[in-house]
Amino acid sequence: MAEKAVGFTQRDAERILAATARVQSQPTSVAGPIETDRLPTNIATIPFLNTSGEVIPAFAVMQIDGKSYYNGRPRYKVVKPDNLPFDEKNYLVNSGVAVAIGGKGVAQNGPLFKVLWNPNYSIAVVDEICGPNDDWFCERTQSSGGFQAAAYFATTGAPTSDGDQDEASFIMAWRNERRNAGVFMMLMEKTSGSDGSAGIKCTFEYDVKEYASGGRIYRSGYSPVGSGRSYERQYGKLVPATFGLFIHENVLNCLYCNEYHVFSTCET
Repeated sequence: MAEKAVGFTQRDAERILAATARVQSQPTSVAGPIETDRLPTNIATIPFLNTSGEVIPAFAVMQIDGKSYYNGRPRYKVVKPDNLPFDEKNYLVNSGVAVAIGGKGVAQNGPLFKVLWNPNYSIAVVDEICGPNDDWFCERTQSSGGFQAAAYFATTGAPTSDGDQDEASFIMAWRNERRNAGVFMMLMEKTSGSDGSAGIKCTFEYDVKEYASGGRIYRSGYSPVGSGRSYERQYGKLVPATFGLFIHENVLNCLYCNEYHVFSTCET
């Protein structure tokens, strides 16, 4: 008996190309894919309205909560970030001016942002994933995300209630938002499920992990097949995947993962 592995197919390639074209045809998000060949501009040009009921500190992370229009241009309504997973929302980052309750402000344009850091946490290291968690700060917690540290500078002390950040800590960070970011690769580690057989489809589920952050869990108990997923499984025994290609289309959509069938052939 000899085993033969079958991997990436023409059908996989067609599915990925179709999904990529679909994403590229859509308008980009407020902070789209990072153009790494550009110099950071960091020009504050995105208008917003403070609907949070609090003073927004300078360089605060803000969660988009709808938009209105002024002179035909969108003005985003922003609130304090909640603790939901970062891929379920979009962020803006305030400029260097605190914004009063109900006031109007402008957000940083990126692609590199100066972001307020929670002084109660040790400062982020370069390339670390961080984000807000029920506050205006970025911080280092498992439940937060959305930004990737590029550099930092820090002093001591917390910001005051009027938004004065003179004694606060900051980081410079790239946006790590996944929405409308095109196709991206993630690591996959099998956590449960059976490998399938000739008459039963595989039921593997995975921890899906950030590729660039050393394995931070992005989704737990994730199945690459089902509603909103482009990936398809056939009958037969499968070997677990180690990585996959994904896009965000309201849900985390798996386009392809490197699960593969193992066939047994009889030699005559």
